[in-house]
Amino acid sequence: EVQNYDDQVKLGDLEIKITNKKRKKTGTSIIENNGTFTYVYIGIDNSLFAEARDILEITVKSDSDESFTNVGTIVGRLFYTVTESDVTHARTKIIKLSIHPRPEINEIKPATGAIEGGTPIKITGANFRDGASLIIGENVAVATTINSENEITALTPVGVVGPMDLTVTNSDGRSDTLSQAFTYIQLPPTILTVTPLAADIAGGEIITITGENFDSQATIQFGEEAGIEPVIEKEKVTVTVPKSNIVGDVTLIVINPDGQRVETNFSYVEVFPWDVNGNGTVDIFDLVTVASEFGQTEAGLSGDVNRDGSVDIFDLVAVASHFGETASTISAPTILSDQIDQLKLALVQLESSKHSLAAQLLRQWMTANGHLPKESQLLANFPNPFNPETWIPYQLTNSASVSLIIYDVNGQVVRKIEVGHRLMGLYTTTDQAVYWDGRDDLGEIVTSGVYFYTLIADDFHQTKKMILLK
Repeated sequence: EVQNYDDQVKLGDLEIKITNKKRKKTGTSIIENNGTFTYVYIGIDNSLFAEARDILEITVKSDSDESFTNVGTIVGRLFYTVTESDVTHARTKIIKLSIHPRPEINEIKPATGAIEGGTPIKITGANFRDGASLIIGENVAVATTINSENEITALTPVGVVGPMDLTVTNSDGRSDTLSQAFTYIQLPPTILTVTPLAADIAGGEIITITGENFDSQATIQFGEEAGIEPVIEKEKVTVTVPKSNIVGDVTLIVINPDGQRVETNFSYVEVFPWDVNGNGTVDIFDLVTVASEFGQTEAGLSGDVNRDGSVDIFDLVAVASHFGETASTISAPTILSDQIDQLKLALVQLESSKHSLAAQLLRQWMTANGHLPKESQLLANFPNPFNPETWIPYQLTNSASVSLIIYDVNGQVVRKIEVGHRLMGLYTTTDQAVYWDGRDDLGEIVTSGVYFYTLIADDFHQTKKMILLK
């Protein structure tokens, strides 16, 4: 039974078709009564044509739909699911099919968006029905929602640059198209970070550029020189810096194939291998960097000046040989506490070599920043008085073999503690100071009283007094 609710459709000759796509069967009837019919009968054998739970597509085409230019346009469509009763009992089935007004598109906002898709859009018009689909160009829109018969919202699909037709198709097959209604554009590239911001004029360093909207075919320019072997993702570029004949700033440019570009500053510097931190001056900061990595053999260490795979005396000598500052210009760089021992070892190496100026500067820096004492000294034990244990702190300006001797008031040796070789530095905490448990060399607990302790560090000797009080 066909019911026409569209005054714009003048039903003339009709083609009514029933299709079972699952079983590839079709039944068709042509009606030539100028639309005055009430029912159309299509004779089919249910047992051959369909079984229960099959879905039948029923379409109505008209050759005189005045709102369309093409003869034979679909003016109505529905889908019917076959039931068990249809198969086993029914000889005749009446199915109502309604012809509704076709959708009409008035406007789309916004009318432009990125080719990557995902732009929220709103379509206004009339006669939008539940189940309608939205196509932009050749791609189906995402998250399409029929808010009312006058409004549809959706997200644009992926597209290509240029204007695209917009088509709304209701579930009955009737549709409307707004020609070149939406235009896809390529968003311009943007740069967020460049790491590092400078490179040696010799080139060859790999830098990373982060940002947005980089095209995979973009070109990278350093001034007038092209970047080498760029690897381009949408939000990241890695590229090898080309060499330059000048020192100073150049313009770093990312250019997409459509001509859109973004620029930022990049600097070329002349880096010498002994200028470890690349600040343009061979100074205490370079020496401290090498010294703090002294003895390490990892690849890529900044202190490996001669690039032989290890940070050693040769790297220290390379920096010291090109040293250009005096002690009055020293300022303290940041250094981690676990690097202090490496600094001490490096200082020993420098002081045993011919580069006394570098050794002097490094020692002065370490002393000024509290990493070395100004003089060797035996400090007061703690706690004092004590029972039964105490710690004896000390400090050394030079590395030495250290021992501690404890005497009673009669000058008799009670205990001798061999500490061993110690680097220059401060030994003031419980895990560094000399520990005495109140026992003599035989392991016997000593009596209460006054005791003297003497620190021996090569040529340095100093004695202090302590009290054991039980």
